Order: sequence, then C-alpha cells, then structure tokens
Amino acid sequence: MALGILITTTACDNVEWGGVEVRLLAPPERDRDAADSTEAREAGWFTLPTGPVLYTGTRDSTGIALVPIGEIVRDPIRPFLAEREAPGYRAAFARTLMAPGTRFTLFSAGARAGTFTVTRVGTDESFCSPRPRATGILELVPAAAEATQLLALAETFAAERSYEPYRSLAHDRAQRAAGIDLAVKLIPQISAT
Repeated sequence: MALGILITTTACDNVEWGGVEVRLLAPPERDRDAADSTEAREAGWFTLPTGPVLYTGTRDSTGIALVPIGEIVRDPIRPFLAEREAPGYRAAFARTLMAPGTRFTLFSAGARAGTFTVTRVGTDESFCSPRPRATGILELVPAAAEATQLLALAETFAAERSYEPYRSLAHDRAQRAAGIDLAVKLIPQISAT
C-alpha cells in the first residue's frame, strides 16, 4: 500500500488531492501441467536451466573437478540457487545436468582445450552455497597439459566450437600483483572462504 501526504508551505489553495486507489491481486496461478508433473514436485517448484551452464574446472594431482557457476542468459550469468532458496535444487541439478556419462567441452585461455566425461558426482562445500562437484575422465590437447584452471560447457552447447591453437597464459609480475590485490579486496566483501 502507498500513503501519500501533501504538504504545502505557501498559501496556494488551488492544489487538489486526487485520492489513492488500492487493489489487492491474487498471485498468478502456477502452470497446471508443471504442477502435476512428478519432476516439478521433486524439484520443489524451481526450474532447472535449459540453456548453457558455465562450469569451472580445477585440476590437481588427483584429476579434475567441475563445479557449476551459473546459467548463461544473454549478457549475465544467472547464479546457482542455494538450498535455502530452493530445497532440492542441488540434487536435481546434479541428477539432470551432471549425471555420470555427461560430456563437457573444456576451455582455457579462450581456446578449446579438451573434453571431460563425468564418472562421479559429489558435493563441494567450499562455496558459500554447496554445489554439485563432478569428477571424471579428462582429455586435453597436448599444449594444455599444464592448465590448472578451466571453464566448461556441456558438449551439446559447445559442439560448434572448433579447436584453436592453445597458448598458455603469459603474464608478468604486475598482472599477478594486481590479481592478488583484487582478490584481497573482494574476498572480505563477499564473505568468501
């Protein structure tokens, strides 16, 4: 509801108050087809991404792990939903979009670097909101053998991307220092671990 007050400090008496019109409307009805489906009931009334989802991949001595960042929608990236916002979302996301056998195309330094096939899915607790974490089989082009940070898209959304010459990122001391300074400022602002 809105409440308006008109105060005049001059002796002008030709000001009229038009009144207030208030309407209470019911929320829009849910789509009955979606409401009746088993998937919608299991999903807790949220919808899973149907477009491309961006994943981050981190390599270490044990292999690679992929974690979803968010759905790519035009210019922005729609963030990954937290369990408190959408109970059951993480499990439904993992079952549907990261199931064992799912294939991803990997990118590094702006070039296609290889492929990844999911063999196991768990939970990554290192984010503010826990996310599904996939491990599996990694295949990289030889030039990307040293890459430790990768981005990934589901193979169906990256099929048209061709392999381009991969060159490892060459940065200087000033760029590394600027990156560290940025992280030092940003991490406390978002309360990240």
